[in-house]
Amino acid sequence: MALALGLGSREIAGQIIAGIYVRELFQVGQQVRVGDTEGQIEEIGTVKTTLLTDEGELVSFSNRILLEQRVSSR
Repeated sequence: MALALGLGSREIAGQIIAGIYVRELFQVGQQVRVGDTEGQIEEIGTVKTTLLTDEGELVSFSNRILLEQRVSSR
């Protein structure tokens, strides 16, 4: 149980740190492309960032994914 708790805490801490970096790299309103998804950043949260696509769809990405994948911006 202690091992599971420790591993879970490490994952949460990593997500929070990723959120801090994402806030420094990107801004709400910025147009970005992540993989095949392109949209405007609607919200940058502690663990996820939400994009609004041109089709009106809200798509959420883990902040860690935004740091690990190539993200293009205009």
